[in-house]
Amino acid sequence: MEIRLRMNLIDIAFEYLDQGFSVIPVGRDKKPLIPWEKYQHQRATKEEVAGWYTRFPDAGIAIVTGVISGIVVIDVEAGGKTDDLSATVISCTGGGGWHFYCTHPGVPVKNAVRIREKTDIRGDGGYVVAPPSLHQSGKRYEWAVSPQDAGFADLPSWVMDSPSAPQIKINDWDTFLAKENPEGTRNEKATRVAGKLLAELSKDLWEGTGWLAFRAWNQEKNIPPLSDEELRAIWESIKNAESNKPKKSENQSKNLLDMIGDMGDGIELFHNELKEPFMRIRINDHYEIWSCKNKMLKRWLAKLFWDKHGKAPSTDALNTALNAIEGRACFGGQQHILWNRVALHEGILWYDLADPKWRAVKITTDGWQVDTPPILFIRHNHQQAQIDPAESGDVTAFLKFVNIKDESSKMLLLVTLIASFIPDFPHPVLVGYGSQGAAKSMCFKLLKRMIDPSSLMEMDLPNDKKELVQQLAHNWFIFYDNLSYLPDAISNTFCRAVTGSGFSKRQLFTDEDDVIFSFKRCIGLNGINLVIAREDMVERSILLQFERVADNERKSEEAIYEAFNREQPKILAGIFEVLTKAMTIKPMIVIPSLPRMADFTLWGCAITEALGQILEPAQERFNRRFTKERFLAAYYENIGRQNEEVLGDDLVAIAVRSFMDEHSFWEDTPSRLLEELTTVAKNQGINTDREHKWPKAANKLSKRLNELKTNMATIGIHVERGKGSTRTIILQKVPETIVSIAEPSQSGSILADTRDDPP
Repeated sequence: MEIRLRMNLIDIAFEYLDQGFSVIPVGRDKKPLIPWEKYQHQRATKEEVAGWYTRFPDAGIAIVTGVISGIVVIDVEAGGKTDDLSATVISCTGGGGWHFYCTHPGVPVKNAVRIREKTDIRGDGGYVVAPPSLHQSGKRYEWAVSPQDAGFADLPSWVMDSPSAPQIKINDWDTFLAKENPEGTRNEKATRVAGKLLAELSKDLWEGTGWLAFRAWNQEKNIPPLSDEELRAIWESIKNAESNKPKKSENQSKNLLDMIGDMGDGIELFHNELKEPFMRIRINDHYEIWSCKNKMLKRWLAKLFWDKHGKAPSTDALNTALNAIEGRACFGGQQHILWNRVALHEGILWYDLADPKWRAVKITTDGWQVDTPPILFIRHNHQQAQIDPAESGDVTAFLKFVNIKDESSKMLLLVTLIASFIPDFPHPVLVGYGSQGAAKSMCFKLLKRMIDPSSLMEMDLPNDKKELVQQLAHNWFIFYDNLSYLPDAISNTFCRAVTGSGFSKRQLFTDEDDVIFSFKRCIGLNGINLVIAREDMVERSILLQFERVADNERKSEEAIYEAFNREQPKILAGIFEVLTKAMTIKPMIVIPSLPRMADFTLWGCAITEALGQILEPAQERFNRRFTKERFLAAYYENIGRQNEEVLGDDLVAIAVRSFMDEHSFWEDTPSRLLEELTTVAKNQGINTDREHKWPKAANKLSKRLNELKTNMATIGIHVERGKGSTRTIILQKVPETIVSIAEPSQSGSILADTRDDPP
C-alpha cells in the first residue's frame, strides 16, 4: 500500500508539472522538506520529483504560487467569507478551509496575512499544500473543482484594493524609468508613468493596484511630488484616453485569432454531441484533437504568439481568444461524436492506439490496418499508448496468463476480451472471485493492458458517486481491485454505466451549468468473495472463479510481464483478425430467445464462430472447440450460476423454492402468500421477526417477487399477477426454457433451428 501511494504521489506530482505548476515536497506540518527557493523561479525535473518521493514516501505535495506557476491562491479558513469569490479551481484543505486558485495578474503579488478575516493570500514567494496531501488532522486535501474541470478566474479586484493587499513596489518600475529616461517637467514624468501603468494593467486593477502604485511613485520618485489633485487630474486624463482606444490585449487577441485563421486546413473547430468545443489541429506530420478548455491549447496559443512576435501575449488576450475559439467551435463548427479508445464510424471499427502520432487500427470485413482516423477520439491524460500489433497473431495466447481452470469460463473470458474492442452495446461486467494468491489482480491488469492501457492500472472504489462517474467517463475499460462490499448506490451506477444511461453534475457550485456524461463502459471487479448481490447487477455480469496458484507454479510479476510483453503484439493482432471475421458472421446470427445481455450474446456467437474458423479451419464443425452452440452453453451455464448466486442468497427466493416443492400451481392474495412463506421460513430456522431482509408487509413481498421474477423463471417457477378483480399472485411450475439457435447452411443462408437445452 505504501509503494502504491508513493507511486500515485509521483504520478500526481508529474501531472501538476505537466499543467505548468512548480511543485515541492512538504511534511504534514506543511514545511518544505527540501531547500525550495530555486523552485520559485524554475520547475523541478521529473527525476528530481521522483527522487523526493522515494526519499520522503510520506511527503505531501505543495504547489509554489506566483509567476512560476501562473497562480495566486486565496486561502480561506473554515468559516471565512467565500460568497464573493468567482467560480474557479478550488481545493478543500485538510483543516476544513478552501483554496481558491486565481490567475496571476502579471504584476508582482506578495504574500499577505489576514487581508480580511480568516483570509490570506499566497502569491510570489509562497506555496499551498495540494491534493491529495495528508493534513495533520488525518484528512486529505481534495479538489472541489479540479484544474481539469475548470479554468482559473482572474484575481478579484478587492484583493488588490484592500489596504492589507500586497502592492506593487516602486522599485518594480525602476527598470522602466531607467529605460525611458524621462526628462522634463514633473507632469511629463507623471504622464509617462500613468500611461505605462494603465496600459499594462487590466481595467479592474486600475483603481486599486494602479492608482496606489502611481501615488507611491509620485511621493518617492517625482521630486518634488505633485499634489493629489494634480496627480489625480493626470491619472483621469490618461485613463479616459486609455479607455477609448483598443487595449493591447484586444489587439493581441485579434492577432491570435488571425494566426489561427491563416492555418487553413491545419485546424478545424468543431463540437461534440454534448456541445462541448474542440479543435483538430495539425502538429508536425499528424493531426491531434484537443478540447478548447484544455490548458494545452492555451500554452500552444502562447507559443504561437511568441514565435511570431518574440514576446508572450497577456492573460486577457489569451482568455479573449479562447472564448472566441470556443464560440466558433460551438456555433460555427460541425458536430462530431467523440469516442474513448474504441469507435464505430460508418460501419467501420476503430481502435485508438493513443500513440504520439494519433494513429488508430481500422477494422473492416476486408481486414485491418494501422491508419490515420477521422475526427473520432478524445484522449485523457492517464491513457498510455498501445503497442503496435504483429502482422498476424493468436488471441488464445492470452489464456496462458489466466489462472482459471474451467474451460467454459476461459471461453467466456476470451470472447469478452475480444468484444471489448467493439463499442456501443452493453458489455457484461467481468466479476472475478477466489482465494488469496489466485492471480485475480494480475488477470485484470493484463486485460487493462490489452484493452485500454493506462498509467492507472487498477482503481480504488470511491465513496462519492460523482467521482465514480468521472472515473468511468475517462476510461473505456476500468477495473476495481480487492473489493469486499458493493453498496447499492455504487452497484446501480455500474448497471447504468453498462447499459449507457446518462449522468450529470453541476459544473461548479456557483452556476447552473451541468456537465453531462453519457457512455457505455467495460467494467471489471474482483475480490476474495463474490462482491455483487443485487440481481440487476448479477444479470449484467460474467462470473469468473479463480483458484489459488500452487507455490511451485507461482511466478514473479516481473517474469509474467516479461513473458506477456513478448506475446502481446501477437494477441492484439489475433483480436483484430477475429473481429474482421466476426463482423462478417454477425448478420447471419439469429437467436429467437435472447437473455438479458442480448447484444453481447449475438456478438459472442459471432466471435466464437470466427475463432473456430480461424483457429480450427481444417476440423469438422462438430469437432471444433469454438462454435456458437458451445458459447451459448457456456454463457447459459454462467447465467445459471448467476441465478444460483442470487436465489441462494435471498430469503424470499429460498422460501418460494421450498414452497413450490409441494405445489405445481398456487394462486391467492399477497397477504396469504406472505403467511405461507413466513411459515416455510420459520420451519427452516429463519427468524422472520428479526431478519431485516424478510418482507414485513404484503406490498413489500410483491415488490420483491417482481424483482426476482426473471431469476425464478430460469429455475422453472413462473411468477405473475392474477388477472381477476382481486389482487392475487400466481406461482406456477413451468417446463425448462428452450433456446433456439438459427443454424447457417453451407451457403450461408438460415435454413433451420437447432434446439439446445441449456445445461
